[in-house]
Amino acid sequence: MNRHTAMIVMDVDAGPGDTLPGLTDAATRSAGLLDDLVSNLPAIHDPSTTELVAVGPGETISREFGRPHHEPEYGPATTPIGEIQYLYADDTWYTPENCPPPPMEDNGASPWQWLFYNVMQEVDDTNMCFLWDFHPEIRQGAA
Repeated sequence: MNRHTAMIVMDVDAGPGDTLPGLTDAATRSAGLLDDLVSNLPAIHDPSTTELVAVGPGETISREFGRPHHEPEYGPATTPIGEIQYLYADDTWYTPENCPPPPMEDNGASPWQWLFYNVMQEVDDTNMCFLWDFHPEIRQGAA
């Protein structure tokens, strides 16, 4: 059973000071988006193995890394924060196979690394990132 990770970036209503009254609603919406994603995959998964492994403000996360560059050991789903197979941003699901091309001066980095970088450069203090792990299994009778 392989672990897959999905990162969901979404707006969260901010209140006075450091409070985030919309965090619970955003977490619920995030879980619904993940359910929709896995229900459309060619694999099944056991919902009891799904876990929310991290929640963090996008702006804080984006400060943790610089421009992407080629690393020989990187796999197709590698990002600066680990393997992420699915990324939800701007009302769209992306995968390493389905993302925009990199810029002309790509530093040898993959389109996936550039998409992740660009998404994280656009976040602000109203965005939260939800990192979910789930374990898809081959459907019975699937080839």
